[in-house]
Parts: sequence; structure tokens; C-alpha cells
Amino acid sequence: MYRSLRQRTLDEARTAAAVTCDIALTVAIPEPGWLWAAAQRHLLRTGLDAEAIVDTIGEESDPQIEDCLALLLVPEQIAGCDLVTIRLRCSATEP
Repeated sequence: MYRSLRQRTLDEARTAAAVTCDIALTVAIPEPGWLWAAAQRHLLRTGLDAEAIVDTIGEESDPQIEDCLALLLVPEQIAGCDLVTIRLRCSATEP
């Protein structure tokens, strides 16, 4: 009998203490300034001032890419989940 991936995952969840999932995501960032601006907007909503924002994600002209991505991609919480590990690695690519 065929069981879908969803059904197999649900069955495993019922019999195990927890299900561990790895998620891989690759992004290209042709406009780092846009990424920085999105991270800045996110931080402004938390009440950080301009100096604290620069300390957190760098200057718009030289953004801290990993920090910007972490702010925007990693949710504060996912219902029913514990975030175990996050790894962000950036490398420059030739145009």
C-alpha cells in the first residue's frame, strides 16, 4: 500500500518523540542594499534606533548579509517546533 510522504511523516511523528527536518535554501543577492533595507524595516518595527541598527546589520553601503538574512528568514517561532540549528554561509560569485 502506498503511503504519501505526508502520511509517513505523520506516522513517524506519532511514534517518535520528535521529527527532525533539514531545510536547504539557496538565494542569490543581486541587490544587497534592498536586503539591507528590508532588514532595517524589520528592526525599526522592533524599536531599535539607527545606531543599534547599524551595529546589528551594518551600513547600507556595506551590509552584513548573514545578519540581514537571519533577521528576515528565521522566524521568531514556528508553532510546535524548536529551532535546533541555523547555518548561514555566504560566498561571493563572479558576475
